[in-house]
Amino acid sequence: MRKKSIIFLFITFALYQVTVSIQNDALLQLDDKGVVPREDVTIGECGKNVKAILDTGTFTLKITGKGEMYNYSFFLNKLPPWHKEKYEGYIYSVKIEEGVTYIGKSAFYDLEALSEVIIPASVETIGDSAFANCPKLTSISIDESSRLSVIGSSAFQGTGLKEITIPDSVTTIKSGAFSFCDDLYCMIIGKDESKIKRIETKMFFQSPNLYSVTFFGDNAGNVECASNTFGEYVTEVKVRKTYESEKEDETFCGKRVSKVRESYLQCVQSFSDRLKDINKDALTGMILSLCSIITSILCIVYASLKFNKNLMKAQGSGP
Repeated sequence: MRKKSIIFLFITFALYQVTVSIQNDALLQLDDKGVVPREDVTIGECGKNVKAILDTGTFTLKITGKGEMYNYSFFLNKLPPWHKEKYEGYIYSVKIEEGVTYIGKSAFYDLEALSEVIIPASVETIGDSAFANCPKLTSISIDESSRLSVIGSSAFQGTGLKEITIPDSVTTIKSGAFSFCDDLYCMIIGKDESKIKRIETKMFFQSPNLYSVTFFGDNAGNVECASNTFGEYVTEVKVRKTYESEKEDETFCGKRVSKVRESYLQCVQSFSDRLKDINKDALTGMILSLCSIITSILCIVYASLKFNKNLMKAQGSGP
């Protein structure tokens, strides 16, 4: 019986190796000198006027065309064509070509080999979870004349990014965009004059090595910041007038600070002078809540003692 099991396992493993070899040969043609790339492989449409082509020489997935990419969802089993065709393990680089304006939701989710992304000036929005769960992704190149305006929720969650510069054109960064990035240690928002207006909650949630965020330009004083934007690890937030300037502003959020912690933000706040003393408010609210609880407990205890006292009197005056 044991011998038959071993033979069965051996045959299963052999069939698996043959399957992998066939899949590899679908992309590569081998000769005596090694690997010889075949011609580009057209994978399929990923937008109304957008298609995907895999360069088997460089393992670069090219997204080419005009307009928006489709949205995808792994939870609803709505997969992009490179996942359907089982090419996800061969994609080392993604190049979005000029003309594409929108990167679809979950478009490049869970590409385990992806290490580089090139984004052209034409892209205006990066959809939710577009590059999430790509642990080897360490390089993002965004065109200097970028029109990128919105970075979606969890767009780069769980990537291998170490540092990134957000273009001046970006106005909104949605929740958890750079969460669970274990290697991320530095972020720069803007270079000349950032147009950032809103940063949503938990942008750096569970990114333990991130310690510094730097804003460039005068607009930094008017950005709206949601609850727990910087998380528990960021200890330093800087504001500079220009990229070349070495002198930092002495104020941030309307206060004279060198270090800013925003772990206790509970609602949307402004980076301007309207920002209240969050720690003080949070502490006051906690004390008031505690007093209310203690008062309620004392009232219950008092009512219970009074009831027992009246009950004992009633029993004592009985027949």
